[in-house]
Amino acid sequence: MHPGLYRVFYIPLSTGNIMDMYKSIGWELGLPTERNRAAAFRAIRTEITRLTLETGQRPVLIIDEAHHLRNEILEDLRLLTNYRMDSENRLCLLLVGLTELRRRLAMAVH
Repeated sequence: MHPGLYRVFYIPLSTGNIMDMYKSIGWELGLPTERNRAAAFRAIRTEITRLTLETGQRPVLIIDEAHHLRNEILEDLRLLTNYRMDSENRLCLLLVGLTELRRRLAMAVH
């Protein structure tokens, strides 16, 4: 990927709760740690928007071992990629994991 067009963030740890995931994403983005879920979500979305609009770089979030992700985390990751009712693509999300991840994502819950 061209470094001028994309900025890659790699999260190797996918176990834990949603705040653990938000802390990991925030650290990769260079954000201070937020105390609650809503504040962390807002801070991450704001930084993604800033990167996209001010630098012209497309953030690429790679989450390894994604087959370990809890359902609530998968839902929040979906919400992180939803900009202006899906009319804008500001974040590229790559979930990397074992084949069971594909089965989980195909379930009606996701």
